[in-house]
Amino acid sequence: MRQFLTLSGGFGFGSITMLAIDYIITSLTLVKILKNIGYPKSEYAWIPVFNIYVLATVMTKGIKSTNAFFVNIPTNRYRLGWLVIMLISIIPRLGTLALLARIFYYGDLYARVYASLEHDSVDNYNGIGIISALVPIIVVIKTLSAPDMPIKVEHRNADILE
Repeated sequence: MRQFLTLSGGFGFGSITMLAIDYIITSLTLVKILKNIGYPKSEYAWIPVFNIYVLATVMTKGIKSTNAFFVNIPTNRYRLGWLVIMLISIIPRLGTLALLARIFYYGDLYARVYASLEHDSVDNYNGIGIISALVPIIVVIKTLSAPDMPIKVEHRNADILE
């Protein structure tokens, strides 16, 4: 019994440690993106969940309707996509739908980040955006290895500007 308690305590500590490391690395990545874009409150990157809303807001600034993989979404709804994904994830039988929603939303959002970092069209980064939604460490590596320099937010050709 003592070995079981020792192992379960170790796994619990390991899980908490991994979550803390993930949180710190993700926040540092978002801080860099927000600073490079010139967002005045890059400390928002440290607020869990809200940081995704801030990133989506920054990446869709000046857009009335966001085109995410050939689907036009009003930008105010697009910015709340993370909330829809969280709500779908709570429902036990909708795991596949939650995964598809995550790929759709984060794939588009990451494609916008990459295009802004590279000063290129968002449409050229769809593939790596989708892969990054499945393997988020790619975003961290790509963003943290990018030079610290001001970047301009890039939009899709199909986005409807204000």
